[in-house]
Amino acid sequence: MTKTGGIGSESFSENGKMKDMKKTNRIITAAILLALALFAGCGKPAESIDLPSATAVTEAVIVTMNGEEIAVTEPDQIEAVMRLLRAAEPTRRQSVNDCPTNVASYGTVSIQAGDRTTVVYYYEKSGGYYIEQPYQGIYRIENSLEDLFY
Repeated sequence: MTKTGGIGSESFSENGKMKDMKKTNRIITAAILLALALFAGCGKPAESIDLPSATAVTEAVIVTMNGEEIAVTEPDQIEAVMRLLRAAEPTRRQSVNDCPTNVASYGTVSIQAGDRTTVVYYYEKSGGYYIEQPYQGIYRIENSLEDLFY
């Protein structure tokens, strides 16, 4: 025989509903947090880096992070610089300034191809090497650009 009603039966029923509501709220909250985490990690990757072809480049002028200027005019050296830049992997960080911000120092690569000059910046941050093309994107490179010359 089951007892319905009586003293305390309403509070028992309400406690069960409260537990169900709390459980449902936790599930909804967890789903929302999961969705936010997924969307935060799914930012748009940088656009493809915009560089002239290595054969069109007549000169690349590199200003190192220490301020030293290196003029690169030999075809094999130009090819090495362009190969390193083209191998850069897009990050999910956007370039929204004319030059890098929030870095201690950076170097500059000015690439001359005909009447067009393309400028990219390079720097080290948190143990990684990056190049940044203003308003185009931020890209990760395997080694420092300066390793090509030192």
